[in-house]
Amino acid sequence: MWNENVSVFPNAKAPKPPATKINRANLPRRAKNFSKDQLLSAMRKKKECNAKAQHIVETLIEPGRTEEQFLVMLPDINVCHMEDIIQERAIVKLCGYPLCDNELKNIPKQQYAISVTRNKVYDITERKNFCSGECFKSSNYVKQQMLTSPLWLRDQEDIPTFRLLNGRQIVKQTDTDVKEPLELAQTLLSNLKIVERTYNEQETAEKLKENPKIEDDVPTVEVPTKRFDAEEEQSAIERA
Repeated sequence: MWNENVSVFPNAKAPKPPATKINRANLPRRAKNFSKDQLLSAMRKKKECNAKAQHIVETLIEPGRTEEQFLVMLPDINVCHMEDIIQERAIVKLCGYPLCDNELKNIPKQQYAISVTRNKVYDITERKNFCSGECFKSSNYVKQQMLTSPLWLRDQEDIPTFRLLNGRQIVKQTDTDVKEPLELAQTLLSNLKIVERTYNEQETAEKLKENPKIEDDVPTVEVPTKRFDAEEEQSAIERA
């Protein structure tokens, strides 16, 4: 009679499923001392953070984003996500800077551009993903501020205040009211005061008799301004 309990393994020792093993060698330094439960919780949080970052990437690829939305999303993504956003927008012929919805036109086919004034050769591979040198500088300005730490460890460090090239930033409020980010120019202009000075009749007559100094003929010295490499690249691209 056939025995249904016959095992194909000697001594009836079937292989056991492998236990959950975590390689601590590849973990960040601050996470190497975590307990097993803490690491498992961190791994679940890692999946949630990656899913949130992916959603942000998909959102910023689409046009119509505002400065406030962009600044709020920046702490939850890394530089690699920002580069994905730039590449994906360039594929659909949109400027790589998420706050610019201009269409990419007259994209150079060559990889390099020559600057005659500086006698340099520039690699314009990244520059071709933007509609202008201003957007290229604005994107790099944001990328320089972005954190390099893992997303799932962001709650254990201080998040910087992200700024845009035009001065916009997120301002933390102590109350529950949500206010728009401030312009640096607005904060400076608010400190200006108008002082009105009055004179009596005698002082007014004396002021009118004074010969005003004509300063229009005073020669002015032009101060050379520093030109950014992005502007040189822009002119080189236009000449290409």
